[in-house]
Amino acid sequence: TLTIIAAPLYLNLQSFTKSYDGTTDIDNNNLQSNIIYSISGIINNEIISIISYTAKFKRHTAGIHFIDISNITLSGFTLSNYYLVPVPPLAGTILPRYVTANFSGGNKTYDNTRIPGLMTYNLSGILGLEDVSISSYFPLFRTNRAGPQIIDISYVTLFGITAPNYLVAPVLPIMALIYQNFIKITFYGGNKFYDSYGTPGPLTYTIDGTFDPIT
Repeated sequence: TLTIIAAPLYLNLQSFTKSYDGTTDIDNNNLQSNIIYSISGIINNEIISIISYTAKFKRHTAGIHFIDISNITLSGFTLSNYYLVPVPPLAGTILPRYVTANFSGGNKTYDNTRIPGLMTYNLSGILGLEDVSISSYFPLFRTNRAGPQIIDISYVTLFGITAPNYLVAPVLPIMALIYQNFIKITFYGGNKFYDSYGTPGPLTYTIDGTFDPIT
């Protein structure tokens, strides 16, 4: 008696990348985004096709993780003549999700520095009830002169348990005002001998409220 041994079928896999969405899910459109993109081992152009399968990341956080592929269903009139070789490990990538930081404020009175006044911010793009905030940032006026000026904001750092799953998109510059600073000028002297004119004698003065040049 001769035995016809079933032929092996191999699933050809390709990696999958998505942005962090707080889940292990993989897009179900078009059969999990074609993680299984072909079948090898089919003989004589027999028709064997994939009906469905389940694919999920092992972890939901940003980074490189293995993808579990299970519940594979194949179809074909000659399917009983084949067996499916176990699917090898497949690594995929969950990219950090970009969030937008919007800043406002920064107005101040001229003080000969480029450091803005008090600023506020809000974050958009954080998922659900995740508690992520900004722990630090570096704002700087482009010039220290009075008037409407541009503030550049950089080095924005996030804080929170799930903060490593996010990246801050480049922050757009904002406009703020540097108000003119009031100075106080005090005059002294003016004494003179009578000369029938209303002009005073020699005067001296002091100026308060100015700033030393930045060196």
